[in-house]
Amino acid sequence: MATFKECVENDLRRIKDTTKYKRQNLTKDEILTLKLLEKDNNIIIRPTDKGGSIVIQDVEKYNSECMRQLSDADIYQRLLKDPTEEYYSELTEFCEEGKSNVILKEDEYNFILNKYPRIPVFYCIPKIHKDRNNPPGRPIVSGIDSLTCNLSQYIDILLQPKVKKSPSYTKDCTQVIDIIENSEFKEDWWMGTLDVQSLYTVIDHGEWKHAVNAQLKKEGRLIIKNFKERGSILAKKASGSPRKSSKRQDRLLKRIQLRDRSATSAELAQEWQQTGVSASARTVR
Repeated sequence: MATFKECVENDLRRIKDTTKYKRQNLTKDEILTLKLLEKDNNIIIRPTDKGGSIVIQDVEKYNSECMRQLSDADIYQRLLKDPTEEYYSELTEFCEEGKSNVILKEDEYNFILNKYPRIPVFYCIPKIHKDRNNPPGRPIVSGIDSLTCNLSQYIDILLQPKVKKSPSYTKDCTQVIDIIENSEFKEDWWMGTLDVQSLYTVIDHGEWKHAVNAQLKKEGRLIIKNFKERGSILAKKASGSPRKSSKRQDRLLKRIQLRDRSATSAELAQEWQQTGVSASARTVR
């Protein structure tokens, strides 16, 4: 034992501290101010709904906005007690029925049923792009590790393949930009946007369930293979799309972009394709 201890101590002495000192980008006064703000119970700090900014709000105004939204009886209902135990029993019955009818596998059954759920947390993030002085809040319910969290992930995995086939589906803003860049607009075309107030809370549950049920019946049973904890799917092959270009071709694209920084993704893709790369403007972006 003594020999082992001596060897370990010698190894530790030989280890050089490779940690480089990172200079603080804040002054001592700024760090102190942040700590004081963190402990101030009269304010609340939240990220904005859009723009990536940080907002410091008066806690009374923040609570008033939260209560304004929660008092809407058309959307929210005041509960007299915590219904988690009742909902857990109901969810267990559904899962038992699914397993007995060979709809759910054993690992799916175990994943969906969260035996130790936490109560979801309601909060709002300010929409300062609508009103800087009295911003309305975007309601968010953080359901991480809640009773239906794993069930939501499971349903999401089932529905995603079907949703992506919908003609109205767009993944994100990048895809929208890509569609616009590769479209030839006519003079009588107009572009417009829609803003739905309280999108998720106004969706009719009956219509939603009917639409989902119809799509699943049409598509057939989607089998989830190698379903592991937290809803991930282990693919046999490496995840992601295969590379469409070599490292040398990537460096060439970078030189092309630096040569003309005003070039669009479509223009860069067209020039890059001349080197033998099969890539779209979206890939370039």
